[in-house]
Amino acid sequence: MRADLASVAAAIGSQLPDRCDGAVVATGVAIDSRTTQPGDLFVALPGTRTDGRRFLAAAAERGAVAAIAPHGPDAATAPLPLLVVAAPGKALTALAHWWRGELSARVVGISGSVGKTTTRRLVAAALGGPSGSVVQSHGNFNNAIGLPLTILAADRTTRFLVAELGTGAPGELVPLAELLRPDRSILTAAGPSHLDAFGTVDAVAREKATLAAATHESTLVLRDLWPALLPPMPRVRTLAEDDASIAARIVAGPKPAWPDGQFDPDAGQIAVAVDGDRVVGGFGSHTAPLLAAAYLVAVDEGEPVEAVCERLRACRPVAGRGTVRPVAIDAGTAAAIDDSYNANPMSVAAAARTLAAISDGRGHLVLGPMLGLGEQSGRLHEQTGRAIASLPLARLHTIGDDAARLAKSAGHPHTSYDNAEAAAAALRATLPDRSTFLVKGSRATRMERVLDQFEDAD
Repeated sequence: MRADLASVAAAIGSQLPDRCDGAVVATGVAIDSRTTQPGDLFVALPGTRTDGRRFLAAAAERGAVAAIAPHGPDAATAPLPLLVVAAPGKALTALAHWWRGELSARVVGISGSVGKTTTRRLVAAALGGPSGSVVQSHGNFNNAIGLPLTILAADRTTRFLVAELGTGAPGELVPLAELLRPDRSILTAAGPSHLDAFGTVDAVAREKATLAAATHESTLVLRDLWPALLPPMPRVRTLAEDDASIAARIVAGPKPAWPDGQFDPDAGQIAVAVDGDRVVGGFGSHTAPLLAAAYLVAVDEGEPVEAVCERLRACRPVAGRGTVRPVAIDAGTAAAIDDSYNANPMSVAAAARTLAAISDGRGHLVLGPMLGLGEQSGRLHEQTGRAIASLPLARLHTIGDDAARLAKSAGHPHTSYDNAEAAAAALRATLPDRSTFLVKGSRATRMERVLDQFEDAD
């Protein structure tokens, strides 16, 4: 965002203080004083552990030109001009709503139970990559705070804005979708996630489908990842292996991580045939529809087919979402797959299939529990275990009772551990040379700690 403070004040319904020059331009927005940049507008959000007003001086020292803050007795003596509002969080949303109307960028919204971040990164890459002409959500900025910040990260020269929309409870997605007002949207999947709030997968599907109502042009639904009966959605195209408005099929799956005894960092890449073109990228067969969706959105937006294909081929996973690296173990070297960022029944089964393919059936699956499944947690852990029972895997390694329950249901050889450090120590001591292991678990379980115990191999 680049806007004068007079316009900012009007957008959020605040008054300019006497000592504030309305012509001063804010060149960004920050909610953390530690990351505030010169020219930023600092938003002093209240929190459960602290309050943004405590960090006004720190934001001023880092060059903030003004702050949005709640009513307080110290407005006149604050270290920087304050745009006073009743609720800074609502003011942040109002500012993003106004700025969204100022943008000429084409906007793509993405939601789903799994694959949001991977799809967002693929779409952004297909549309032009990390150049300033494409702005995308940072990390998992997909909620009532993160989405406004994503919108405010764009400027008037931005060509494409690609944003994730998340939800953890019924009704949360609608205001986010109405704020973003996407030109196009992608719905990746509706599955058993956040069931402690939604109760059923059908309720999850209904929530996700509300994104389509706020989409101006068309919504691409990855139909193979939805319940048998899709909720009614306007202006929808479906993408599937067959019997859909657009067909996409895998023509080359993941490769072994150790072909001819040499480590292949691109072992997880796949190739998909869509609209007569061969598109390479993604990580694992489960990303095939995500790769195809990114290709279709970029081509529909007028990007050259050859350029789109090259951009997708060059797009690599990020930490926690499928990176593959060689690590040192006692017997030599192993390929470590970091898929630790999050987990639900759909993503665990998909990760296990990818591991089986990459490891030539000799892979080790390291699992933490899947959280947020409510009263169905036990049943869904067991169901996920049965779903991977037929896969050729060497051993499951688990932390926590629910993950052990999954492993028992799968029927593979299994070892359980008390913590991540114990699991890592056992893996380092027992894995054979040139083996492959994958780490996965729900975000709150911090399964990346297993990988933190390993050093990269030379």
